[in-house]
Amino acid sequence: MEALERLQAVHAHLRLLHTHDIITTHSPSNRFLADFLLLLGESAGNSAEMEELCGVLVHAIPKMMRTSLFDEMACANASAAGSRSVPNSPRSPGDELKIEDVTPPKSNRKGHRRSKNSEMSPFVREKTLTTPDHRSASYEGGVVNCLISFKSMERARSTLEDFCRSYFMFHNMDVHNPIHVFRYLPLLVFVESYIYQLDEQNEDQLCFSALTGDSKPSCEVSSEFASGLGKDPFAGLRVVLQEHDLLTKRIEDELMNGLHYWHLEHILCTAISAKEEVKADDVVEALRLKSFDYRVLNLLMYGLRNEPVNEAHFEFLSISELLVEMADDLYDYEADIGKNSFNVLRMFLYIFGPSEAPTMLADFIGRSEDKYQILLTELEPHLQVQYNKRCEEAVKEGDELT
Repeated sequence: MEALERLQAVHAHLRLLHTHDIITTHSPSNRFLADFLLLLGESAGNSAEMEELCGVLVHAIPKMMRTSLFDEMACANASAAGSRSVPNSPRSPGDELKIEDVTPPKSNRKGHRRSKNSEMSPFVREKTLTTPDHRSASYEGGVVNCLISFKSMERARSTLEDFCRSYFMFHNMDVHNPIHVFRYLPLLVFVESYIYQLDEQNEDQLCFSALTGDSKPSCEVSSEFASGLGKDPFAGLRVVLQEHDLLTKRIEDELMNGLHYWHLEHILCTAISAKEEVKADDVVEALRLKSFDYRVLNLLMYGLRNEPVNEAHFEFLSISELLVEMADDLYDYEADIGKNSFNVLRMFLYIFGPSEAPTMLADFIGRSEDKYQILLTELEPHLQVQYNKRCEEAVKEGDELT
């Protein structure tokens, strides 16, 4: 509760900065300013004392900048960080890698329903496809070339690691076996990176809307959102899956769920900016749709392994995804506000207010956890043990990061 109250205080100070036109275009800078205001308020009893403390800073900062103080602090921080992690290799986030025909050879898989293989999507018939960030993808001779940015692949890494560690067990696969991991890795990397690239484009639109102070009515957002992501943003992904006999009706539905989530995110975040009504049902629906990429990857694994979908496993993992999304939103609350992104805590605070929102959210989480426990007990005993162990590992790793 204490952490939640501090998050609310930071959010309130971010609004103060925006009200007085002190907000910047750099989210970390805004967070720094909000934290500074919070510290100032905690250190001073009135406005006169606040001005006096600001005077201390104005006097001290030039002196600090003339000394080696900042260099010494940076060295100390680098030494502390170096003892915990190994620096990444030099790279350019804008580098792009060309992924050509990355999936395994086509095969006739049974027990896994597909879209009609003889019919190609009307968007796929075109020689040039609309892809994320308005890049072109050529389709010729059964081969599709899509450009996936290195940044998208970097962002996809943590999701893919979590997917392999949390979902492989449901497909009788061992995440510690390199053969199991690398057998399907090209396809999993391609699909998740493609989705992340679209997500980046969507986030850019939301962030631009926040920075420009766009407060258009949410009813005007729909057409702008549609044109922003292109006529068929999943066309390049769809043709790769279709060419390799992997595109199923359920995967099509999950891709549509992804578009619906991004659409809802635009509507909800725009409604908050415009101070319009936000419905709790829409928030819950967006939260439910948010993990569509995990479900796409999971469905692909069933197809790749020529297995029918295990509905009991799928339902359990869906409620687990919901709980993970809520935990992530609580952790990422401030960052999501800075990016003007969907965040369930942000939405509940807007709908119910700071007094009632924590109780309402806790109640929703509690009901979801009850359902999770029921579905967990219905899993095979060895999966119960393995999944509980995976959850313990995730909690421990999360604590180490914080």
